[in-house]
Amino acid sequence: MSLICPISDKYVDENTARLNAFFAFNITLIFFLTTYKWIIFMLAADFFLRRILEGRFSYLSRISVLTTGALSLKKVRINAGPKLFAANVGLMLSLLAGVFFYAGLPYVSFVLAGTLAFFTFLESTFNICAACILYPFVSRYFS
Repeated sequence: MSLICPISDKYVDENTARLNAFFAFNITLIFFLTTYKWIIFMLAADFFLRRILEGRFSYLSRISVLTTGALSLKKVRINAGPKLFAANVGLMLSLLAGVFFYAGLPYVSFVLAGTLAFFTFLESTFNICAACILYPFVSRYFS
């Protein structure tokens, strides 16, 4: 199976995107391991800001940019299309995880959050974009 990724006319820094995924993974772990279940909505808000407002007000993106600067990581420009689609998926998964948790369906919530954790782990650790794997299946229904 060949990967088909969404293409955009915008570009992002790959290191910043991977750090965004790392921070999202850690926030999802906090959701799993602590009583701070509301934190999943903070993650959903960040995905919303990253996607809808192109990251201008995303606190995780700002932290990631500061971190790449502090670590003196070289900028690697990549197409923003897959990352924007991944932000859509992250927004849906985190928002639904929070809604299902507070609706009294914690197991459904944990499956959704686990999926999000898995995707962000793949991105941050192995640079595997789950969005490029999912996109061919989803694009059939929305194009």
